Parts: sequence; structure tokens; C-alpha cells
Amino acid sequence: GGSYGETMVSQRLLKRANRFEAMAIRLLQGLDRVDPLEYVFRRSWRWGNHHLISLAHHLECKEFVSQHFYNSAVDLLCVTPTPFAVFAFDKDEQRRQANKVMEPYHQIFLRLFTSSSRHQLSLRELSSIPRVKALTHGGSRVTFVLLYSHFVLFSAGYEALLESCVLLFWGISLALIEVLQLQAKGSIGQYMNIWNG
Repeated sequence: GGSYGETMVSQRLLKRANRFEAMAIRLLQGLDRVDPLEYVFRRSWRWGNHHLISLAHHLECKEFVSQHFYNSAVDLLCVTPTPFAVFAFDKDEQRRQANKVMEPYHQIFLRLFTSSSRHQLSLRELSSIPRVKALTHGGSRVTFVLLYSHFVLFSAGYEALLESCVLLFWGISLALIEVLQLQAKGSIGQYMNIWNG
């Protein structure tokens, strides 16, 4: 009895969820007077203060995240500084295009030393761009592994002491970041969920 009833209820809820997901996809594909990219980033208290991108991840809507408008939104998010809503949907078209950082990485870092652009990004804005953050975080982890390998294989005396102190504080800072992420997710299950990236 009980398990069969629970299975039937679960299947009905899954069908209903699939219908709502399909309806959301049709709605966004049919928008003509509103930019779908702007629409998917609007937050609503009705959705627990989620926007459609974060809600799709939270509910694991695999069909929704495979759509073209979703990929376009993620591409836009990846090259835009924070606060995202300010930069991505700026009414000044020229400034909005200038703030989308899509050039190669070496040109991104050249922006720090050039003052020719009227809309030059600050260091904080540049470092808040997701693709730049991914590069710096990846570089940080590679550097940590290389330093640790050098410490284990080659260090001795004062050099070993200095490197061990650097590695200790670096490791503590990385652990602190993971703890803060765990607190933000609210549970081990959410923290470990691959949908949360």
C-alpha cells in the first residue's frame, strides 16, 4: 500500500513538474516585447528570491538548461562584471558592449594598464568577471600544488620552514572558503550537488 501510493504521487508530481518546465520553455521562446536574457535574471519573492537561472538549477530542470536562451544567458553572465544587473542591462548601449569582456585573457589583463577607454573597468570589476575568477582560482590551485611538490621534494632548512608556513596559511584560507560555501548551501547534500557548481 504505502510505497505504491508514494510512487504514484511521485510520478504525478514529476509529470506536473515536466509540464511546468515545458510551459516555461515555451513562454521564454515566445517572448517578443521583452528580452529573454533580461527576463531570466529577474528575481521574484514568489520563487524564494530566485531568478530563472538559479531556480532551474535548484529544481534540476535539465530540459530548460539545454535551451538556447539559457546558454546565451550563461555566456552573458560569464563575461560580465558584478553587479551583473547594472552592467548587463545598462541602457547605454555603447557602455554595455564595452563592459562585456569577451577578448582573450592576455587582452583582459592589458585593460588594467590602459587608460584609453572611457569605460575602463576597475580592478574590482575586472576580477568579479566569472571567467577571470575561474582563471585566477585555477591558477591559484596549480600554484599551490607546485609549491607543495617543491616543498616535499626539494626544500630544506629555512626555505622549508618558510614554505611550510605559506602552505599552512594558504591551506587554511582554501578550507575557509569551502566552509563558507557549505554555510551558503545550507546542507552537505546541497554543497555536494553537482548542479551547484
